[in-house]
Amino acid sequence: MKIKLLLTTLFLVTLQFNVSAIAAAPKPEAVKKELAEMLQAPYLGKMDFVVTHMHPKLVKLSGGKETLKKAMTGIFKNMTDAGVNFVSADIGKPYAYMSSDQREFFLVDVDLSLSKGKEKINQRITQIAIKDKGAKVWSYTDSSGMKEKMLRQLFPDTPKQFTLANSPQAKKPAEKKEAKKELVPQP
Repeated sequence: MKIKLLLTTLFLVTLQFNVSAIAAAPKPEAVKKELAEMLQAPYLGKMDFVVTHMHPKLVKLSGGKETLKKAMTGIFKNMTDAGVNFVSADIGKPYAYMSSDQREFFLVDVDLSLSKGKEKINQRITQIAIKDKGAKVWSYTDSSGMKEKMLRQLFPDTPKQFTLANSPQAKKPAEKKEAKKELVPQP
């Protein structure tokens, strides 16, 4: 009798974990639309849209909305003054979706194309998407330079199985071999 009760309890706990991890997985079409708009927005001067899609913790660490918008405006003005323009963003399917009690997470690879004069600049970036449970908007940030330790300091409830694309344990789609170029003009 005790074994049946234990097995039934174990089954229900496992079922609950699996359903919560799968139920709210993002729809690829919605991610593509939202992320494409967010990646193009700073080149169009739509910093409010960009800040809306940044996690509140990251906005706060950047000095708040107004400070962040002012800094991004300066950075993207320098880029456009140097002739760097947005061309396109080929957005892959979301992968590595996981959830914790407080948040949901996933990764998505993006092949970003920019131009500088006649030169085309292609870059593979990996975006980490984070959404607090109950929130309607996913927040995105480039995880290419982010380390596991930083992610876990910002979001201590990140599931242990969730790894960033630059982590040796990460399982991610095959990358295209393309040269990466520096996009921000150096002073």
